[in-house]
Amino acid sequence: MKRTYLYLLSLLLLFAAACDKSMDVSAPGFEVTGYSVKNAIDSAGNAVKSVTFTFSGNADVVSFYSGETLRDYAFKDGRIVKTKNVQMSFSSNCKLNSGTAALNNQLSVVASTNFSGQLTDEAVQAATWKDISDRFQLSPLVTTDNFLPSGTADMSDLFEKGKPLYIAFKYVTPPQTTAIRHTQWRIRDYLLARTTDLGVNVLGSQSASPWNMYHKGPVESGRSSNTTTQIILRGNNSAANFSQPTEDWAVSPALQITEDTDNGPDRPFAIKNRIELPLTSYSFNYVKPGKYKAVFVATNVTSGQEVQVVKSIDLVIP
Repeated sequence: MKRTYLYLLSLLLLFAAACDKSMDVSAPGFEVTGYSVKNAIDSAGNAVKSVTFTFSGNADVVSFYSGETLRDYAFKDGRIVKTKNVQMSFSSNCKLNSGTAALNNQLSVVASTNFSGQLTDEAVQAATWKDISDRFQLSPLVTTDNFLPSGTADMSDLFEKGKPLYIAFKYVTPPQTTAIRHTQWRIRDYLLARTTDLGVNVLGSQSASPWNMYHKGPVESGRSSNTTTQIILRGNNSAANFSQPTEDWAVSPALQITEDTDNGPDRPFAIKNRIELPLTSYSFNYVKPGKYKAVFVATNVTSGQEVQVVKSIDLVIP
């Protein structure tokens, strides 16, 4: 009886081993044999380059990396996005509304990384403000209401890791006379944008990030103000206040930037699953001409195993 039991057990073990071996997964016999490019119009009516890839062999599952940004096999394990630059731009208008002679150099552009954010005289004066006016082309004194572009300046060097950056338009009005008067400054079209490999994202704008106003000295209602369309900076207009110097500050919200951002892995397109017939060709629309490395990941799978092969082809899209 014991011999019979051992004999049957041996047969079962041999059968199990044979079953396990039958479940082994072989590597896919999948190859990319070539590609062709033609001009086409996509479903949205845009002109594209339609690339058709041809294949031989088969695989249970096939995924495709086009080589475009966010679809690049080289970043399959993760993509760290680095900041290339942070640029600021605005337009300005400087005009003498009253009097016969203008006060000069009333406006400056300044930046600080140790400002507390409190709009008090103590906090504003305690902060270290760097004058960055020379990075821009501020409006000369004009007689019209035309706004002049003040240029685009790289602000990357002003950011310090772990610290907020504040940018301000500082407007100083010394004592005036009936003849020597303040100049009116108006700022529009403020934009602060970060450029990375993934493109440009807006960090601040006049409409979305209104500036905070701070005033020092005698206050006359309606002189300096800020809206979602412009900043207006003006000295007092009453002769009773001419002898008193004033300061007006338009201060940005706290600006923070992460130098490196973990964007996670780039993702492929799934172009074939197990139940579909073998792929003989596949077409994909590229929006921009250039050089790309297209990568196909072919996988054979069972419930407990998988074997992959990676096939790539270099594309030149005119």
